[in-house]
Amino acid sequence: KPSFSPFKFLRLLAIVVLSGILIFGLVKKYRHLFIVGVVNTTPITRWQLDKVIFSRYGKTSLDEMVNIVLLEQLAKKNNVKIVAADIDSEIADLEKRLGGKEALKANMERFGVDETKLKEEVRSIVLQRKLSQKVFNVSITDEEVTTYYNQNKVLFDKKSLDEVKEEIKKSLEQQKSQEDFSKWFQDEKSKAKISLFI
Repeated sequence: KPSFSPFKFLRLLAIVVLSGILIFGLVKKYRHLFIVGVVNTTPITRWQLDKVIFSRYGKTSLDEMVNIVLLEQLAKKNNVKIVAADIDSEIADLEKRLGGKEALKANMERFGVDETKLKEEVRSIVLQRKLSQKVFNVSITDEEVTTYYNQNKVLFDKKSLDEVKEEIKKSLEQQKSQEDFSKWFQDEKSKAKISLFI
C-alpha cells in the first residue's frame, strides 16, 4: 500500500497555489487582450470590439494596406529609394505650412496621430512623389499657366501673373502629376495579383 507523505502533499499544494497565483496575475495583467470593458457586470470582449471595428473600417483599412504594399513594390521595381532625411524634410515643410511645431503637434493630437504614424504617412507621400517623378515627365506650358491665372484671378489678391507664375506652375505640375499617378497606380493595381481572404 502506498503510504501518505505529508512532504509530497505540501509540495503539491505549493505548486497548485503558486500556479493559481501566477495564472491570476497573468489574467489580471493581460485581461485587456480578452476583455476591453465592463458595463455594470456585462463584459465587452476584444472579439466583439474587433468585429465592430472590422465591419465599419475593415475593408477600407485593408485596401489602404494593399495600396501601401503595392506602392513599396512599385518603388522597388523602379529603383526609387527614400532616406530618413527625405521624411524629416517633408515633416519640416509640413510644420512650416501649419505654422510651427506646436501647430503640427496640435493637429496630430486632434486626429489621433502619433509620431510613428506621421512618419509612415509622410513616407508614403514622399515615396509616391518620387515614384511619380521617376515614371512621369510632367511639364506645364506658359499658356496653361496664363489660362489658370485668368480663370482664377480672385485667388491671387491682385498680384500680377509674373508674381505668381512659378507658384501656379508648381501647383499645376503637382495636380497633373497626381492625376497621372492615380491612373497609373490603378492600372498597376489591376494587373497585380492580389489575394484577399476576408
